[in-house]
Amino acid sequence: VYMECDDGSLDSSVVTADSTGLWSTTMTVPAGTACDFYAYAEDAVGNVSPVSNTVSTQACDPVDDYEDSTSLGDSCADAIEDWTALPDDGTTVTITGNIIDASDEDWYLFDTLQSVTTAGYNVYNFQVSLTAGAADYSFAVYRGSCSTSALECGTSEGSGWTDYSYYAEDVGDGDHTPPGSGNYCADGSWYNDCDDLSSVYYVHVWRTSAIDSCAYYQLQVSNGG
Repeated sequence: VYMECDDGSLDSSVVTADSTGLWSTTMTVPAGTACDFYAYAEDAVGNVSPVSNTVSTQACDPVDDYEDSTSLGDSCADAIEDWTALPDDGTTVTITGNIIDASDEDWYLFDTLQSVTTAGYNVYNFQVSLTAGAADYSFAVYRGSCSTSALECGTSEGSGWTDYSYYAEDVGDGDHTPPGSGNYCADGSWYNDCDDLSSVYYVHVWRTSAIDSCAYYQLQVSNGG
């Protein structure tokens, strides 16, 4: 069996079939390359077959660290949560992923914390952005649960978004004008109360372009800062 890749590399494996004619082998495709596979057979007395048909595959680069043979990340019920709760100090998580199967989708779970709860500047600001891959991917955000009622910015995912944020801002009302800083809060006053915005968020990423390339996305998620 031969593996010939577009980076110029060539690998081969000699395999002996069992009594039923079955055999298997494992060959590693270098990340970021496309490879052709073909084979020929030789019997016990040295007769050699013609070269087989050629099949091709590729390994994407960058590699999706969370994509594996399990169902991890393929549904809201099995969302990926590989980080601690995000405090509102600007902590940022950056995820690089790809979707190369039409049946795949990626779900992530984030827990968030808020530091100001009675008086001061509420810097809580949960933000999600597609910093790469916006031409091929989109996402939706669910706040608190996976149910449709928890979907942010509408009652259906639709075409999704490439940017999202959730924060408190005092825009004034009939009793007062906005304070100098819109994120100032103080319970029991005419300012906005310091409502606790901390929650869990489910981020659903899907591919909007045809599954015909290794196009990847980069998701940047942060709180405050």
